[in-house]
Amino acid sequence: MKDRLVIYDGQCALCNNTVDFLKKADKQGVLQFMPFQLLDSGEKKLLENRGIKPEESVIFIKNGKLFTKSSAIIHIFIQIKGFWRVFGIFMMIPGILRDKIYDLIARKRYLWFGKAGQTSCNC
Repeated sequence: MKDRLVIYDGQCALCNNTVDFLKKADKQGVLQFMPFQLLDSGEKKLLENRGIKPEESVIFIKNGKLFTKSSAIIHIFIQIKGFWRVFGIFMMIPGILRDKIYDLIARKRYLWFGKAGQTSCNC
């Protein structure tokens, strides 16, 4: 696997929009992106052996270290130079609290934001 790799849900509209934003904000081009749907079976098995279900969490890999859920999001934004590094302050909030919010959004992401390529309206 690559250095500074973001693994995300390629079917999630929120995830895809966030990746589009990150690509624009990452002026140095340090981040690489891969939807978990494109992981090969060996890579999926490696993650699952570490107790990580790629369909349930964004994953950030930096120098061989894996971050998931809210920690992944924070570490991803820290990689982007400039203003976005301020997101590091959220590491002061206990991970269990951050991840409860992350899990709520993750469970509802298709309902609230739709799937990639589809429009969603809860009108």
